[in-house]
Amino acid sequence: MDDRLFPSGTPTTKEEVRRIADDVRKVFGRTEDILNVELLVEKDLGMNIIPHKGLLEEVGAEAILLWNLTDIIIDEAGFSASRRRRFRFSLAHEVGHAILHRSLAHLHRPKSRKEYVLMTQNMNSMYHALFEWQANEFAGRILVPKHRLEAHLEAQRVFVTAAAQMVGGSIPQLSEILSMGLSDIFDVSQEVIGIRLREEGVLLPFVHSGIS
Repeated sequence: MDDRLFPSGTPTTKEEVRRIADDVRKVFGRTEDILNVELLVEKDLGMNIIPHKGLLEEVGAEAILLWNLTDIIIDEAGFSASRRRRFRFSLAHEVGHAILHRSLAHLHRPKSRKEYVLMTQNMNSMYHALFEWQANEFAGRILVPKHRLEAHLEAQRVFVTAAAQMVGGSIPQLSEILSMGLSDIFDVSQEVIGIRLREEGVLLPFVHSGIS
């Protein structure tokens, strides 16, 4: 893995997590809206995707990163068309752990599926929640880059502004309206797009314009 990608320690701000996600795309020239996550994982980062039948039932997770920061074990059901978008997010999430939490690998990364279960049972719940949030934020940002999201909204400015006015400037309602179309553009779930729309602040200009 390119050493330029790794922070010196665990990120302490949301902005740092987002910058690192942006840097990964930039370093490998990944400018496409629909990120080829498998190519990023296996070719760019030199990691391995290892299918395992029944992983979700076995450990309660659809994907896990092993201690070597190279092997991602993923429930083989994720390769089905119906779970494709979840599969993409799970891979990006584990890449987030590999990059953001590299300095903690010797403390918190399991060497086997059994150790993964023990780790989640024994880890301080607050720290675990924080690490998971960071990996989720990384995954959301790398799958849906802010500048590309803004570009697609700007291309539909008339509609987005009218919709903002229709819902009285409600960002949650506006997010719901826009999520279906945008989720297809980035090949992620509507839930992921909804979170990006709300968290990135990209709807505020349209809301202010629509209710002025």
